[in-house]
Amino acid sequence: MESKSDDQTRANDENAVSSRNRNRAAGIKDRNYQALLDLEGGCFKLDEKSVSDKENDESVITNLFDGFYEAVGLLEAIREGQAIIVREPEGILYVPRWQFTGEGNVLPGLVQVLGVLKKLPYYTGLTAMIFMLNRRSFLGGRRPIDALRENKPKDIKRVMDLAQDELH
Repeated sequence: MESKSDDQTRANDENAVSSRNRNRAAGIKDRNYQALLDLEGGCFKLDEKSVSDKENDESVITNLFDGFYEAVGLLEAIREGQAIIVREPEGILYVPRWQFTGEGNVLPGLVQVLGVLKKLPYYTGLTAMIFMLNRRSFLGGRRPIDALRENKPKDIKRVMDLAQDELH
């Protein structure tokens, strides 16, 4: 027969294992999250306050975008909600670089696709990232982001159709 001490030891061991498993799962989740943010050239990491400060655009562009793009269009797209943005609770914004052209414009068709995806009750910036970066048989094994990059009306329509399917 087991004593209370044995039961308590077993409970403590189970709690420790459970805690380790939760921590391990959180670590995997954090690594997967970071890997997603790092795909296709990574993300701009921005401070929400800086982005909303329209008085200081030149400083924001210089300090936050590394001269990587013609950032005026990029900043405008972010402010107007026409770009994929992953918001952290601390006011940090992650903005994937891959959604912009070299001239700093949002990829053709992306604003329309986001308009559809934002109707999802569970929409977040991560939802949009996952949608855009997963290969789809409907697109011949390509990812929606690849189809938009090709800038062909037929492909843009197919990505829109996929986004509409997410609503049903």
